[in-house]
Amino acid sequence: MWAYLLGIGKIKDDKKRTRMLRLSREWGKTGRKMSQNLVGAILHRVAIKCLELSVKIDPENADSWHNLGWEYYYTRDLDNAVDAFKKNLEIEEKTEKKYSHLSKIGLGKIYKEREKPTLAAELLKDGVSLFLDLYAQKDPKRTFTYAMKTVDSIADLGFIDGDIKRKVTLFKYALEVNRKALETLQKIESKEVATTEFVAEKTLVLKRQITQLESYLMGLEKTFRL
Repeated sequence: MWAYLLGIGKIKDDKKRTRMLRLSREWGKTGRKMSQNLVGAILHRVAIKCLELSVKIDPENADSWHNLGWEYYYTRDLDNAVDAFKKNLEIEEKTEKKYSHLSKIGLGKIYKEREKPTLAAELLKDGVSLFLDLYAQKDPKRTFTYAMKTVDSIADLGFIDGDIKRKVTLFKYALEVNRKALETLQKIESKEVATTEFVAEKTLVLKRQITQLESYLMGLEKTFRL
């Protein structure tokens, strides 16, 4: 008798959890749609409320934590943005890595603003590398355009940093991602999503950037005997 009643209780609990997870996803979708399609500070705040409700209902909703991080970022609530991005990374470390690359890039942007160049560059590097792994074959034009822009941002950190050892580290990060981008580009299989002209153009740009970074590093190491 007790086993039967406990079984009914478990079924009810499972159904309740399923309903709550569905509700969390629906609020998350609503918040994401608002953030993608609407403009204005008030509407960003509404999107944030939807996403906050989503993660309150289901604290393990990685998608909503990621979207919430960007909403906080766009409204300049950077402390909460950091927490939301980190929560997304924490959850996706145990599950599917769906938005980890963008959360790392978001954190990198914040730490760049906060003048923590090495940490910023490391996060940007890891985010771009993961981005290339996930999407280079599916959507190469968007992936490589975004990746190369982010790599430029890493290199810029190296140019403006006055500390020589940090400068070398930052250039090495930029060089590492450029080399990975070039290697990945050369492995693109589908001609339907990436024309020969596109591959040739990006290959030329990447090779030029790699040569420049290698030259900068060689000059620094020779000048300062690193």
